[in-house]
Amino acid sequence: MPRYVSIPLYLLGLLVVTFLIWRINLSVQISKRLAALKAAGYRISSAELDVYYKAVPENENAALLVMQAFEQLKLGEARQDDEDRIQLRLVPRSTSLPLSLKKRFSQQVEANRAALALLHQFGTRLKSRYPVDFTQGPYTDWKQISRITVCARMLRKEAVLHTESSNPAAAAESVQAGLALARTLKYEPNVISQIVRIRANFCA
Repeated sequence: MPRYVSIPLYLLGLLVVTFLIWRINLSVQISKRLAALKAAGYRISSAELDVYYKAVPENENAALLVMQAFEQLKLGEARQDDEDRIQLRLVPRSTSLPLSLKKRFSQQVEANRAALALLHQFGTRLKSRYPVDFTQGPYTDWKQISRITVCARMLRKEAVLHTESSNPAAAAESVQAGLALARTLKYEPNVISQIVRIRANFCA
């Protein structure tokens, strides 16, 4: 075989062998790491995550009430809601709400009375389990938590209006409902749910 052919073939063979050694070594390291995580009590598969997220009896499940509230939600324009949140942050605590903002908050809260009533009911339910199937892995459907932040913001608007009308007890109830709403995600074993929980807590 000519020299100008054998050298490239040799280099290609060396590259392939090097790659295979790297892949085998990487596989061994990953297997060791997963074994260590499992020995430490961590869940390392989608099926194990689904088992970890324990089922809850319906009459104790706060998540079911939250999902009923989702169905009752009447959503406004997303852009206007974002502008209202920014404006609310700029209002000093010692100052009353601008009339335009107060009017919008009142309209939104009034339109969502049914949803808010449900969100006030589950404070005594300390357990929750949304109908999410973790065995689907990256294809898991997260739509059941997509509106939790929206609900939390609605409870905050309700609390603000109660504060404006000098009703601190009712405002405190709205804040407590917001915290209970965020708590329904406490035991979901994934980063997305915990980010949503943090955002909901900020709203409260």
